Amino acid sequence: MENKTNDKNNIEDFLGSVFFEDDTKDVFEESRRRLREISVDRFNVCEFKKRMKTSIVHQDDYINEIANALYILTQVQDGQIDPSLKPVILAVGPSGCGKTYSWQVAAKKMGVKVEILDCSQVTPKGYKGKELSDLLRVSMEALNNKGVIIIDEVDKLLEFGDGQIPTSLYELLRVIEDTETYNDVLFAFTGSFMIVEKYLKKKYSNPYNFTEKKFNMYDHLEIDDFIHCGVPVEFMGRITNIVRLNALTMDDYMDMLNKDNSALHLYKQHFLEHGIKLDFDEEVKREIVKKSLNSCIGGRIIKNELTRLMMPVIEKVSSCKELSSVHIFMKEHRVEYKFEYFKSKQDEIEF
Repeated sequence: MENKTNDKNNIEDFLGSVFFEDDTKDVFEESRRRLREISVDRFNVCEFKKRMKTSIVHQDDYINEIANALYILTQVQDGQIDPSLKPVILAVGPSGCGKTYSWQVAAKKMGVKVEILDCSQVTPKGYKGKELSDLLRVSMEALNNKGVIIIDEVDKLLEFGDGQIPTSLYELLRVIEDTETYNDVLFAFTGSFMIVEKYLKKKYSNPYNFTEKKFNMYDHLEIDDFIHCGVPVEFMGRITNIVRLNALTMDDYMDMLNKDNSALHLYKQHFLEHGIKLDFDEEVKREIVKKSLNSCIGGRIIKNELTRLMMPVIEKVSSCKELSSVHIFMKEHRVEYKFEYFKSKQDEIEF
């Protein structure tokens, strides 16, 4: 109860410092009254972060950014914070590390609508294909102007090298700044920005920069680094928060595979509900993880590999009602399956 009171007082102090620095005490008191009518449990940041970490591995900074941004969005929607204070996040990281997936998880856990606008589909005006304005309009209609829009792979849309901004992106930037029309919409950008990563490696290649034993160049990532690489100033000027996602390790992928809400767990749960025990050897799991580690699509490969490995199992289950268990294991560098039945029959197949 004390924490809730402190949270409410902190919010009120924040509102006072932002909006009511002058002698508008009456307006501030009215805002206090409205604030008390809103439950502080509407969006619990700490609880939300805990729930996110049950699905997302090794991306705590990103989870923090998402949680704080969604909290501010709820406050904007409740009329407690000015829409101009909504953050605009730029998430940078390799493919498959969870830049868009994290938002999809957040959408499920919080019940907020999230639309992903894929910039790799965008073509310039005058060319056959999809224009940014068309994709943006579809996303807005899907959200009914209330939720989150993720502009994915935005680095594919930006013209590196000359600092100029594509004409099609101007409309998007105007939308972001139109806090009156899009009051209840939060915008976030994602991209790999490999050119910035190469620049950072060169920038911090001097051995004198590595005085610390665990120097991480991404801890020093700044807006100016993007501008130096040719990312337009007009675009970077709209970004309030930059977060660099971690490249996932083998242990991270194994953790992802073993989580209670992973695709592997869902398969096991599904078959168990039909009286069938599904068992994966650790060696098979390691093979799946190795493919994720070596793949350019990262964590996405886990679901793809599981789907491929489960095809023989699904075929067997659909044709045999007496199946009691399935054991998937490695033998001479090949995946094999051992099927057991209620009538003590068993067989093995290679895949």
